Amino acid sequence: MADHADRDRRHRLLLVLLVTLTGYSVLLLAARSSADLMAPWLAGHFYAAGALDQIYPPDTDLFTMLPPSDWAPYLATTDYQGAVFPFIYPPLWVVIMSWISGIAPPEGMRWVASLINPALLFGMVILVTRLTDLTEDKKRTATIIGALVLFFSVGGSVALVQNQPQILVSFLIVLAIERDRANRPFAAGTALAFAAALKLYPILFVLMWMAAGRWNSVKWAVLIGGALGITSILLAGWPLHAAFLQQTLLISRTAMLTPMNFGLDALIGYLSFADTATQIEQLSVGLGDEGYIGWSIVAKPLLWRMASIVLLLSAVAWPAWQIARKGDNRFLWPLSIAGIAFFSPLSWSYYYLPVIAFTPLLFEKLPPRTTILCLLPLVVTYFVTLLDSIGSHGTDALIHKAFLLLMSTPFFGILTMLWLSALFVFAARKA
Repeated sequence: MADHADRDRRHRLLLVLLVTLTGYSVLLLAARSSADLMAPWLAGHFYAAGALDQIYPPDTDLFTMLPPSDWAPYLATTDYQGAVFPFIYPPLWVVIMSWISGIAPPEGMRWVASLINPALLFGMVILVTRLTDLTEDKKRTATIIGALVLFFSVGGSVALVQNQPQILVSFLIVLAIERDRANRPFAAGTALAFAAALKLYPILFVLMWMAAGRWNSVKWAVLIGGALGITSILLAGWPLHAAFLQQTLLISRTAMLTPMNFGLDALIGYLSFADTATQIEQLSVGLGDEGYIGWSIVAKPLLWRMASIVLLLSAVAWPAWQIARKGDNRFLWPLSIAGIAFFSPLSWSYYYLPVIAFTPLLFEKLPPRTTILCLLPLVVTYFVTLLDSIGSHGTDALIHKAFLLLMSTPFFGILTMLWLSALFVFAARKA
């Protein structure tokens, strides 16, 4: 009875926290433009209009992160104000978004996303907590801290502001891991297949399942993933898939230098090529920021590209090898996800969302206070940014300098993700 009462109290407390964080998302963020969510809507809109050359960015030597030519002129005829980014998801979602864009305006889709995304973020932490062996008291603490860190990390806050589809991808990855460990292979394989249908890289995680002998989960991931791929080609046609694959090739050739890119390519670019990188002017509508340099790009030589592929594959191969040698280890999952994010050509801060969602596992190996202190660096940037914005009309000089230091390069963000990975390495060694 006592355990049941403790569980009920935990559920009520978590419900209050979820409602509070959802209210924060809806009231403070839903009215803001979401360039990352606008891109799928625009792709669907132009697909429905038959403008197939306006789905993916124009074919250039490198990935510039600039949208098709007709997007900004179209948005200039609307009330939209904000940046304009391209669509780089598989063609299946172009078709689906063409159906949605015909019945839902961007504003409506943004409000719906502002309601759903907090639940998905919170759901990730709940799923990970179910993987732990913690007592009810520790589960409550781990879930609350994990949710707060996830929401107020750079990746979580940026993803919420932008209503980033990566939130759904991250949730599906964590769901696949949790369902597999609960011996629900169909649900696990289906979740991973849909994640891979949105972003290709999750399919690499089948190597972890293969190493652990989880063949039923592998089977369903391959079957459902194959069905989604065939459906995509039948619905959208091969030319759009060729255009999409060309974009992925361009991305692999390009190192993107921006403070939100928390990856090895960005680190190398900032340290070695910052002075010679090609500067890209951000395309926006209604902001009056013409001439604003949003990011820089560097062409990756062949040797760099080959090394990137090897490192990316090693991020899955090494944990899979460890599983094959020593048996399954829950702490290897966030390490593998972090490795893939770090070695990917585009390593946006929100690619680490599943890694941060795994922080409740750390409460198994570290005392609660120590765990909380270790996780504080992940939320420093958010609160420094908040203090700087609050004091924008007479900002404290020290706070503003800290803000510029944290936000002008990706170095601090990369350090925090490496720090979090080191915590999981420590926990994995104790497992």
